Amino acid sequence: MKTIVKDIFEFKDVEGLKVIAGKSGLNRVISGVQIIEELDFDTQLDEEDFIIIDENFIKNDSLEVKDLITKISRIKVAAIGINFGESIDEQQLSDEVLVIANQADLPIISIPNYYILTNLINVILRKTTNKRNEVLTVLENIYESFTQLIINEAGVQQIIIELRELLDRQVAFYDITFNNFYMADTSNQFMEDMELLSLKKIANAYQCYPVKIKDEIYGYIVLAKNKNEKDGNRYDKVILEHGKMAIEMVIRRNISNQLKVAQQKFLIQDLIFNNFKSEEFAEKRAYLCNWDIKERMVVMVLKIKDLRSDRLEVKQESSNQIVNKVDEKIILNLKNIINDQFKDSISLDYSKSIVFIIKTNLGRRNFRQRLEELIYEIKTSIDEHNLNLIIGIGKIKSSIARLYESYNEAIQVIKLKQQVDLQDEVVFYDDLGIYKLLRLIHDKDEVEQFYSSYLGNLIKYDQENGTELLKNLSCLIKNDWNLKAASEELYIHYNTMKYRFKKMGKILELDLKDPEVKFNITCAIKLLKMNEELLLFKKAK
Repeated sequence: MKTIVKDIFEFKDVEGLKVIAGKSGLNRVISGVQIIEELDFDTQLDEEDFIIIDENFIKNDSLEVKDLITKISRIKVAAIGINFGESIDEQQLSDEVLVIANQADLPIISIPNYYILTNLINVILRKTTNKRNEVLTVLENIYESFTQLIINEAGVQQIIIELRELLDRQVAFYDITFNNFYMADTSNQFMEDMELLSLKKIANAYQCYPVKIKDEIYGYIVLAKNKNEKDGNRYDKVILEHGKMAIEMVIRRNISNQLKVAQQKFLIQDLIFNNFKSEEFAEKRAYLCNWDIKERMVVMVLKIKDLRSDRLEVKQESSNQIVNKVDEKIILNLKNIINDQFKDSISLDYSKSIVFIIKTNLGRRNFRQRLEELIYEIKTSIDEHNLNLIIGIGKIKSSIARLYESYNEAIQVIKLKQQVDLQDEVVFYDDLGIYKLLRLIHDKDEVEQFYSSYLGNLIKYDQENGTELLKNLSCLIKNDWNLKAASEELYIHYNTMKYRFKKMGKILELDLKDPEVKFNITCAIKLLKMNEELLLFKKAK
């Protein structure tokens, strides 16, 4: 028994369909379903097909609607279904169109805007005759393919690859929100066009299908012409509808994830700047972000000096885009390294730095060991790009309300490493040692008097004689007052270093072998390096 148009109204799950013209043609046979998004010279319409068009077709051009109805009325199609959206209803169909449909006994059926077209298509096709069983099997396989992708939370790239396989043609998705292209084809010309042409030129060269959510366009599926359009056309529209639905769901999921990330970023900002009135309020915010705060936490700050200055200069209009993509890739790689080691860490890009809040249930010693392994992996990755990375890690905190302390401690490490020749291995606030105390007093007037009393004669001697004895003394302190190690670092003979050591003692009028003198000289050198004015003086010298 064949399926006719009026049978549709008796199917389950299709309530709400309404005949608005051509009621005399309800006995027409339905053998298939086809979606029409635009009418062009190669649009194929088959007999006994239920033709579905959407509101955009109607809004764009009423004359085009009339032409379509006229063309369809000459072919023995089953019926026309119009999927009215939120911005248009059946009242906006011209009387002329309704007259043509009534004269041709061509049913026009209103499809409510809440309908998912793929569900309606599948319901109709399941009821068609055995003559279309092969079509039904193909379409069910298509439905299953995309359903499985959605269940597995596939991304846009995987959906595009599936479309490429099913459509057997070049395909891409242009994400206009983030100006990204997803491609599943190796054709050089196709890839080049996607990357270089404007959207207008792409639309002229290829078939473009908008992907929308609530009338807002988020991107376009871009297709090249099929080599065998006649064989592929029957299924292409349905495949595209499934593909668009799958991409829409990915976009909705991404929007939801973006909101979650935004909430986390605001949470981090409020935590590191101590914007919470109470610990209880901070815990509530963390709970709303679905963030477990039972474990101990620490703040890590990564500062990449002059990230863009080390990139190759490209003298094209797109050079800034190339630079940004390279830098974004480096930053993303750093985040991935940290997230691989600490799954539940959250991050914030702030003031040319990346701030991480890292959680752990490990003991302090084991946690520190894990962090040291992480730092090694980060530095190895950065070395590949010849970048200068400064890492600062605060103290571990047991309360979320004290994370601002850990952040300030991490920042102190970074500032000190920028001011002083701290060893590269020093990244933990706990390792700063005497610098913690020196930093508390480095802005006071007494500081200059202190280091001047110990180093003033040597500074004056260097200025008057063009020597670098102060630099030699600094190197000696760095090497724990070991003359041999200092001479090797300075690339001078050991005897030369011994001579300079004696000379420095004579100029300073101090016994440089005395432990107390060594301690005071060491403090004076450290304070000197921390003083910004004298750092500028050293540069000028």
